[in-house]
Amino acid sequence: MLKKILLLFTFLVLSLEHSAYCMFPINLFRRYDINFKTDRWPCERFEFDLLFEDAVKVQGRNSDNKEVNILQIWNKDQNALTMLRGFNPDSAIGKFAKQFNEVNDDGVIGHFCPKANLKAMDFLITGQYYLPHDFCFSLCLPFYSMRLEDVTFTDLTKDITPNDKLVKDKLTNDITKLVKDLGGLNLTGWKRTGIGDMVALMEWTKNFPQDKEYLKNVTLCTRLGLTIPTGLKRDEDQLFSIPFGNDGSWGILFGGGLDLLFGRYLKFGLDAEFLQLFGTTRDRRIKTDMDQTDLLFLAKTKTFREIGFTQRFNLYAQANKFIKGLSFRFAYQYIKHGEDKLWLFNNCFSDAVANSAESLQNWTIHQLLFDLNYDFINDFECPKVVPNISLFYKMPFNGRRAVLCSTVGIAFSLSF
Repeated sequence: MLKKILLLFTFLVLSLEHSAYCMFPINLFRRYDINFKTDRWPCERFEFDLLFEDAVKVQGRNSDNKEVNILQIWNKDQNALTMLRGFNPDSAIGKFAKQFNEVNDDGVIGHFCPKANLKAMDFLITGQYYLPHDFCFSLCLPFYSMRLEDVTFTDLTKDITPNDKLVKDKLTNDITKLVKDLGGLNLTGWKRTGIGDMVALMEWTKNFPQDKEYLKNVTLCTRLGLTIPTGLKRDEDQLFSIPFGNDGSWGILFGGGLDLLFGRYLKFGLDAEFLQLFGTTRDRRIKTDMDQTDLLFLAKTKTFREIGFTQRFNLYAQANKFIKGLSFRFAYQYIKHGEDKLWLFNNCFSDAVANSAESLQNWTIHQLLFDLNYDFINDFECPKVVPNISLFYKMPFNGRRAVLCSTVGIAFSLSF
């Protein structure tokens, strides 16, 4: 029986091979996490869950997996000279750029070192209704509050040659105002609060008791859901804008998991979850020169975004109810997102150049989760309502082209 269950789970995971999942490369919770799923008790019909997390430390990881400031995850610095390239010579930007035609880019002149701090927190509300035959329907709605602050663009241009003076006087001395005037891009900080994408999910969970010396139970879980684009979209006119969801895309979610209980106190499990998103068409900022850097895109045009492939896996070990209802879980999560692509709706710019942007390339996140949970089910003889509470710490430790938030939080549920 166990072999059949394992084969079925393997088939479910492999069937996800062409699924996709799009989001800004940040590790905040986007929907209810499998690590906070509670055990169902026989009389339970409804469950109401709340989860709150706050980022206590935020760092960036660049393409070489090195720790950097969040504004340096795509480029180590920003190039004001190349941001003017790729435009029609008769356009306003093209005419402005002509005065720098004799300036050679030496890696310093016209360059900036960008830095900023990100503050972030999120709050998830989930409601679940248990159906016959081990099915469960749930709705999850997240809320986010973020602000980008302490933004600085440190001018790296020297003050030695006539070209240095030209670039400083005409280009870099007031880069914030210049970028705003030329391209409508705001290089100052921002603050946003709002809802994320709602998720409607149908889940099937079945226990298979095992009459073995060590293995006592196998739990198999599969789920299918729909993500609804209710969240705030990316603001194309704000520096490093973060969407509160999948940036306007609808999606079909699919996943599966396997849990093994050894004896009374030891559990192991693995889970895979994926999302197939549909591409969207809208005005976006694009790269116009192969040497351009990603925070200084002045061009904005109508594009269709084709979303890359993402896979997320979760592995965990748990000391299960070793003191009454107290459990401790240690989990590892891995997320890998493939390359996104843009298709332009005009011939003024190059698709190949636009798709060379670092912000469209693949990214990864590795993180650990430490969760201390208490289930009150055994503290009552005939409970009508059963609470459950978790305290957790999420620690990202590696990644590529991503913003990694170390967070602390609390999850609370009521079952009735």
